[in-house]
Amino acid sequence: GILRTNVDGGKRPKWCKGEEVDEERPGKRRKVEIEKPGEVDHVTAVGVDLVRVLRWVMTPVELEVVERYKLFSLYSSPPGCLLDEEGWYSVTPEAVARRIAERCRCDTIIDAFCGIGGNAIQFALTCNRVITFDISLERLQLARHNAMIYGVEGRIEFVLGDFVSWARSFVHREKRNEKRGEGLGGGSGRKIDVVF
Repeated sequence: GILRTNVDGGKRPKWCKGEEVDEERPGKRRKVEIEKPGEVDHVTAVGVDLVRVLRWVMTPVELEVVERYKLFSLYSSPPGCLLDEEGWYSVTPEAVARRIAERCRCDTIIDAFCGIGGNAIQFALTCNRVITFDISLERLQLARHNAMIYGVEGRIEFVLGDFVSWARSFVHREKRNEKRGEGLGGGSGRKIDVVF
């Protein structure tokens, strides 16, 4: 069969010439059969990372569909996790988000750029309260839906707005409070750690 080129116009690796083995790469036998252009029917790769082979055969979105369970382990749990086109490549894979959440375990945490909720969901599993910001209503709706799939939507507060603007106003407000002697936390005696 004939393989198509990469989406960005790149060519196949020089070692791969259909079913032949290039002499520059001895001992590496590769057989790639494709019935229809763009569809992988059977791939046999010995000594080659299968994902590396798929990267030049499939479009980026097709590749992410193959790897969807890395993004959300409950991807197919009814009614199913929702992702937009940007979410397919911008969401933090669940295993990575879980490690980050474990290291950031605390009472309240802010996810400044929520997106479709990959990090926020994992934060909600390790923290009591999560405040998420995003400038897109659609992406916040996707994040809320995905949090519902994981059963943590009650621990996440979804805020439509720009985190950077909010952070600037927060810092200015706290500086005013310090001048009045109230200190960080508004004089209530509670401790707030601010990390940017």
